[in-house]
Amino acid sequence: MASISSGVVSVWSQNQVENWSAFAPDFKELDENVEYEERESEFDQSDEDKSVELSQERREEDVEVDVTSTEPVTAFCSSDEDDDSHALLYLPISPEIEEPEEGWGPEGAPNEDLSSKRSGDSKENVSPKKKRPKTFDVSLENAPTDEVHPLVSNRPKEKQAAGNKKGRNNSKGDSKKDRKKH
Repeated sequence: MASISSGVVSVWSQNQVENWSAFAPDFKELDENVEYEERESEFDQSDEDKSVELSQERREEDVEVDVTSTEPVTAFCSSDEDDDSHALLYLPISPEIEEPEEGWGPEGAPNEDLSSKRSGDSKENVSPKKKRPKTFDVSLENAPTDEVHPLVSNRPKEKQAAGNKKGRNNSKGDSKKDRKKH
């Protein structure tokens, strides 16, 4: 706080107390200087005093950790949930790419030779061989049988898109089929 009286500026403030223990919890503030007494083995390469503490740390390091089994964390589990150890966590699936870019794909895929480009032979309808994806049949108990997952259904994609857009008002009048790729 500052005050001005008769051309003199007076600044009033409280004494600031420095609390160094906030930065180092083991810091001890001394009222007067104290001479430090070092232990005999404090700066030795092999410390006999700490050998007992190190053996306890080594025992903790030797504990075997099981990384193959999964145990649920009780903090994340609800008390009314039944733990199913055979529950399916995820299904690995890779996306289907309809039009891959040039140079993308398996290394052994046949590429056009420079000589065929120069001679004028066009191979527009030739597509690289696709690797057959690995499939796994998984049977789930109590799974709905009346619905077919969209990734495994045999319906063409245009029919799926038309089936999903029922009831929508398409005011612009253009659909994905009418658009051309540039």
